[in-house]
Amino acid sequence: DVYKRQVLCGGAQGPFNSLFFFYGHGQASTEMWNELLSKCTVAELHQRSQTAMCTAAIKVYEARLGNYYEYNLYDQCEDDPFQATLNSKAIAPARRGMRTASSLRVADDIPTAPKVPAFNGYWCDGMVWFDYFKKPSVRSAVYVPLNSSFYNADDGKGMPYVYNTATIFPTVTALLGNTDPRINQGRPVKFMAYVGDADPGVDMFSVQEAWFVAFVQGSAFGKSLPLTRTNIWNNWLLGFNNITTQGAGYAAGWAVGTKGATSAQFPDLSVTTVRGSGHMVPEYKPLAAYVLFDSFFNNRNLPYASSP
Repeated sequence: DVYKRQVLCGGAQGPFNSLFFFYGHGQASTEMWNELLSKCTVAELHQRSQTAMCTAAIKVYEARLGNYYEYNLYDQCEDDPFQATLNSKAIAPARRGMRTASSLRVADDIPTAPKVPAFNGYWCDGMVWFDYFKKPSVRSAVYVPLNSSFYNADDGKGMPYVYNTATIFPTVTALLGNTDPRINQGRPVKFMAYVGDADPGVDMFSVQEAWFVAFVQGSAFGKSLPLTRTNIWNNWLLGFNNITTQGAGYAAGWAVGTKGATSAQFPDLSVTTVRGSGHMVPEYKPLAAYVLFDSFFNNRNLPYASSP
């Protein structure tokens, strides 16, 4: 069972967050949600196992959700080279009648490339993905050896992850309070958990539960640090370099130490969502990814719609 196997940044358990994700994204009706809660308690849905009545209700709920792409709820490409990324119930995604990028030329110069289709906002990769990453110029740009061979795989059928730790909380705690001269010249290491808010595979509610609740509020690791809230949950913008003031997602942050960080600095610990993105944020929302990573690596707080 995917929920029993799931270890998400600290041990998020039970199907509640995943089921709520689809309700919160308008894929399940209020009637469906209320029917589910009439057979299952919220507490039960946060546990690893449920009663027979609740289990049956979950199966009905999931069956009515139909087809979707496990890594991006709104992705409608029909030609997916990574067939292992179908949803967790092995339902083929509904990707019919959508033009793929296989029609694009592989050359560096593609002046005749057709306009990006409006239904997705990006070209579906199709098999051109493999041709693209065979190009010497692309491999050089991403610092991949020209003679390297790719093994394309995912945690699909027959490839379960083998976990060597139950939680990364001790590691994160050590890095946030780091004084080891062998790591980052003895300085603390900032940590950011980011997630595309349209990703069913690692949903935004599980990420929030893992860090807001499990780490900051509920774990001995988080409590061992003097964490000071610096950023409330707030809308961040594509605002640097006069790009745009369009909303790009939401973020919250904490500083290590009672003094806290200045509002101009990127928080020591942050949880950030990227609006409209699936699992692979740089692929689905490259401009938002640029602003997010540029802010993080330059220790500059994100631009916000209001004071953080």
